Amino acid sequence: MSLLKRRITQIIVAFFALFSACATASQALSRESLRLSSMVNDFASALQADYAKDLDKRLRRFNEQSGYAIVIVVISSGEDEQISQLISQLFVNNRLGDWGLAGTALVLVTVQEGWVIVEPSQKIEKKFLTAWAAQRIDHFYEGESRDREMAIERRVQAVLEIIDPWFYMLDPPSTRPVLGLSRAPTAEIILFPLAPFLGLTAGVVLMAFTSAGGLRASGRSLVGGSVGCFIAVTTVFLIRQRGGIVPGMLYYSAGISFVIGALVGVLRPFWFNETIRGRKPGEKMHPPFFGRG
Repeated sequence: MSLLKRRITQIIVAFFALFSACATASQALSRESLRLSSMVNDFASALQADYAKDLDKRLRRFNEQSGYAIVIVVISSGEDEQISQLISQLFVNNRLGDWGLAGTALVLVTVQEGWVIVEPSQKIEKKFLTAWAAQRIDHFYEGESRDREMAIERRVQAVLEIIDPWFYMLDPPSTRPVLGLSRAPTAEIILFPLAPFLGLTAGVVLMAFTSAGGLRASGRSLVGGSVGCFIAVTTVFLIRQRGGIVPGMLYYSAGISFVIGALVGVLRPFWFNETIRGRKPGEKMHPPFFGRG
């Protein structure tokens, strides 16, 4: 009887050992099967197909233009996974470090828990080691789970702000234009009227208070336009937002300020006369004299 009990116990132990081994192998197989073939990998089918394709296309173009790779991976749940090990395997098995010449950021999203985990490559690792960076990514907030596309778009914008390239090169969404509102173009709005004002101001100051006003028309045009362009470009990089400035706004600011500064120089004879404060042609300007009556 004891021999029978021992055999039954051995069979049960062997069965559980075999079951555990199969489960482990299955889990390992599932992890091995997470081969990433695109920038957006929706293994949970949580995103709209049109949006996923559009975002993948935009991130590929962003990678080509900037050298940074942002890879999105969406899975159903992370409770049964060892997240750190899963992320490590994703990086190693897919050689994600080579996807971006300037750096790679893996964005792992779990649908059920709403976790958002970003793992950067070594090239951009220091940019993510701040409390501000962790707060910008964090998990999905209440209500974001109902619109996962907007939640993903906001996390992509957050990653861009943390990476902070000089130029913002991510194309706006084509399937749902409202998703583009996740980035406020504050700097671009300010620069639209500011750039021509800077060109005008630079030109007026140069022509009125410096020796540039005595140059020929071509010289006045070149100096006024160049200085206006330099001031505008400097202003662009001073007030740009984190995440970069739209390249088109840089070209606009440089071009419009140069044109207006050059026009002020060319039209100087029509804008400024030689009788400022009653001064005669060729007479030096003296400070006003206040005598006692």
